[in-house]
Amino acid sequence: MKDEVETLLLKAVLEQYAVPDPKIVNTIPRNGQSLSYVSHAEITRILIEIDPLWSWEPIEWVNGRPAIHIENGTATMWGRMTLLGKPMVCVGSARSDKADYEKELVGDLLRNGSMRYGICISLWLKQEQGASSSPRPQLRAVTDAFPGSTMIDSGGQGGAQKPTPARQASSANPVSDKQVFLINKLSKEQQIGNLLTFAAEVVGRELNAINGLNSREASQIIDRLMNPQPVAVLVQEEEPF
Repeated sequence: MKDEVETLLLKAVLEQYAVPDPKIVNTIPRNGQSLSYVSHAEITRILIEIDPLWSWEPIEWVNGRPAIHIENGTATMWGRMTLLGKPMVCVGSARSDKADYEKELVGDLLRNGSMRYGICISLWLKQEQGASSSPRPQLRAVTDAFPGSTMIDSGGQGGAQKPTPARQASSANPVSDKQVFLINKLSKEQQIGNLLTFAAEVVGRELNAINGLNSREASQIIDRLMNPQPVAVLVQEEEPF
């Protein structure tokens, strides 16, 4: 169950963050071309939005500092990034003659590592395939996609959506942001008309908001959404003429 949940979350990263918001895309001249990139700070913001517990570490330490290999004027540092529980090897490079090349190494490593999860991968594809004349698709609103400001179908309101209230306190372990996000994502895929009504039927109590669930109840709802029960269809026999 845990592996299935993590897999769905990682797929959602690609769906929601493959194409960055044009507002955060910068350009820099390189080798006679204009190279598009997203800054170190913006990448860090995106990583925090996806998983506040994300981390990275160098593959090797030397005298208490990350191991850096310098050859032909280029400094290289290998590292390991972990996002949503999935570790990924990544690498950063920078010109070694720069005074602050170590900072640039970290930023480049984070961009490279983020791309391994699908974050801003469209910019890397553009570099490999050449500039495209087609317009860049807009990034879906984060409030419709990721933890922190999840939205749910209000049910019976013509499909209108409303923000969920602040998470309610619970004596049990509270529902996590990952669980809230996954419940909303799966409910949309399963075309659940009224999520609150559906969730209340699963857990056996009245709910005012998805954020009011506890962790165990959220797991029950996720399991039901991932394994929908077949619907019995009553077939009425035709009367003989």
